[in-house]
Amino acid sequence: MKEKASKIRKRIIDVMAKNGGHLASNLGVVELTVALHEVFNSPEDKLIFDTSHQTYAHKLLTGRSDRFDNIRKAGGLYGFAAPHESPHDHFYAGHGATSLSLALGCAKARDLTGGSEYIVPILGDAMLTCGLAYEALDNIPKNLKRFVIILNDNEMSIAKNVGAISEVLARLLNRPKSNKFYHEVANFLRKIPTFGDKLALKGKKLKESLKTLSGSDAPFFEHFNLAYVGPIDGHDIHEMIDVFKAVKDLDKPTIIHVRTIKGYGLDKAESAPIAYHGAQPFDPETGEFLPSKSQLTFPKVFGKYLLQMGERHKDVIAISPATPVGTAMVPFMEKFPDRSIDVGIAEGHSVTFAGACAYQNKLKPILSVYSTFLQRGFDNIFHDVCIQNLPVIFAIDRAGISSGDGITHHGIYDIAFLAAMPNMVICQPRSGHLLKELLESALSYQKPTAIRYPNLPTTDEEQQVGTRPLGQGEVLAQG
Repeated sequence: MKEKASKIRKRIIDVMAKNGGHLASNLGVVELTVALHEVFNSPEDKLIFDTSHQTYAHKLLTGRSDRFDNIRKAGGLYGFAAPHESPHDHFYAGHGATSLSLALGCAKARDLTGGSEYIVPILGDAMLTCGLAYEALDNIPKNLKRFVIILNDNEMSIAKNVGAISEVLARLLNRPKSNKFYHEVANFLRKIPTFGDKLALKGKKLKESLKTLSGSDAPFFEHFNLAYVGPIDGHDIHEMIDVFKAVKDLDKPTIIHVRTIKGYGLDKAESAPIAYHGAQPFDPETGEFLPSKSQLTFPKVFGKYLLQMGERHKDVIAISPATPVGTAMVPFMEKFPDRSIDVGIAEGHSVTFAGACAYQNKLKPILSVYSTFLQRGFDNIFHDVCIQNLPVIFAIDRAGISSGDGITHHGIYDIAFLAAMPNMVICQPRSGHLLKELLESALSYQKPTAIRYPNLPTTDEEQQVGTRPLGQGEVLAQG
């Protein structure tokens, strides 16, 4: 098993070194994925990967190794789950926190049609910052069987996790002695012929009861009708296999808390998991990024000018739904932490929160979000910003076609749904300089304003930044 995991990890590193892609998250789940496929019978048992950018090992284990060299390339494998590629991929996925709802739907369909397969959603701890996950948790039936949630806890989403839930998980991780004691006892009990496994399961239930009585954080999950198991080492294949086999016999839905290290197996990725989340080509031996010509892009122009706006306007605040690195907001957030809010994977909340910040012109919120993720805040944009006519500035990054990430990440729908919104101003700059002018102008528009731009190279003329009257056109050339 360890040799298989090592070969898979090396293949991922070698291919990502050439192609670029989601590296650190995939390196962190190699052993977990190997263990899942060893215990569960995919595709009959449904492994449902949340967001699914971490499915590279899964693809290699499900008959797609011959096409893996071209992943994220034209005509090659998707970088995310893709049902058209394999019956082992059950849903297209690219947005966070959908796995639990999908899994519950699959379980309901299974139970009403006489099925017996296991349903196994695999989600990262960052997904517990997303409201959709709690809507699903709140609907887990007490009597649900053959339903095993894998919580992959690496303390990260794209960036560092935020919010109260990360503190709950941290406290769970800081109880190693009781868990080590249980596993030692369980391993001993399993050696007893015939009755060993049953005794080990009795011990597990006793352990869970003791945790409830002692006031630990396990009841957080038990409030949702889940048996909590863990945390366990997400890089110890044999421990995971033992635990996965044991919980298959539990008569209630279970959550297994698996602790992994993002970037595991590549020193550079372990030490800088944010930089290696979506990695550019690198040297597979050293992990060092290959030299590349640094290009000025629209997000870089935005990030640099946002910082300047923050220095000149004390009422400007920056809001991000878990993508401060990709949207180039980090310099602003480091300099003005009190005016910076990373809400986690909570797009709807970010929009409504921004609207209230803009109420009565007390603050000037700038919400930077990828176009594909803005879709998740559709009703919030309409109900909480536009009909209130609140002057939120939406800096919409990654507008346009997303060639590498595919169907779930195209930023091509925002114009259509924003155009239907009352009071909304929509604009798109043709250059970096015009992006700065639109940002400056939007501060005075007193209306919700969407400024959309791609993640592409641009120019930025060194000249004074002016403002543009609302609705005024410009003749670029006579026809």
